[in-house]
Amino acid sequence: MKKSCETLQETLLDVHYGEAPMTKELKDHIKICRDCALFWEELGEISALMDFPETADPLSPLVISKILRENTSSMQKNRPMRDLVFFMTGSAAFLGSVLYLSLSGHGEILMKTYLFIFLISPITLPFIAKQQITRGA
Repeated sequence: MKKSCETLQETLLDVHYGEAPMTKELKDHIKICRDCALFWEELGEISALMDFPETADPLSPLVISKILRENTSSMQKNRPMRDLVFFMTGSAAFLGSVLYLSLSGHGEILMKTYLFIFLISPITLPFIAKQQITRGA
């Protein structure tokens, strides 16, 4: 078998599986070359033998979008409660530490903490907002 026939048969495989178009050059070569014509017929016979009843293609865009919709909707249902619990836990920890520091006489540490929060919060808020917007919250 010639090297050009091997290359054309690889292209015929691509055509058979819909990855490449059938060109005039391929059609003309199949008419002339007995080996390539036989190869093309065998491809048709193999696909006829393997012809399965119509089932949902597991990788079709509709199936994928349905799966993604189901997964995101189930995740979205649990998210508000999880966010609320996280917020309440963080708030309780913060208020508890402030109460502890103020009652134990650590006013200087408390003042530095407040100063740090008031200086850092305006810098970090745009990044947090951007993250929330891109995440779709």
